[in-house]
Amino acid sequence: MNNSLKFIKSRISIEQTDKIPINGWDKAEVINPINQYIKILPDYEQKLKENNEITLTATCDIGNSDITIKYNPKAKFDYFTTKSTTHDGTLLFTLQAIEELIFRPFQLATLPKDSGINKNNFTEYDYQYEIGDILIHRDFGMKKINGHIWHGETDTIVLPIKFKCTRH
Repeated sequence: MNNSLKFIKSRISIEQTDKIPINGWDKAEVINPINQYIKILPDYEQKLKENNEITLTATCDIGNSDITIKYNPKAKFDYFTTKSTTHDGTLLFTLQAIEELIFRPFQLATLPKDSGINKNNFTEYDYQYEIGDILIHRDFGMKKINGHIWHGETDTIVLPIKFKCTRH
């Protein structure tokens, strides 16, 4: 079984969150995030193909932080980030949700709950994200879309992450 899928299924059964479906993950679509990054960031294509890693420096008024994102489908993940979208079946909505999800590490918009990092100290650290495969759980049926009940789908998209930060 895919390591990302195994991790997500075990975490969902433990946390039992009402925002993430518990059943149906065996039918989840599995997507390599590197292929998605290449589509969005074509300048990184050669580097991504060679070592599955992207490094950038986030700069703000009060300091700099290096952010490294590496694809490692065999990592022992710490947590996951998720995005859900309900729509009429138009693939564009799913693609937009995937794009938003995979950019969260670049924006430091995903951190483990117990990281101790906040807006006052985030530039004191460099960040390393090891990400697994993107998983898409699709649920079809009658959905509330734009205030109306229509046939549609809800996509729950998850990205497992192993997180590490080091003070610089």
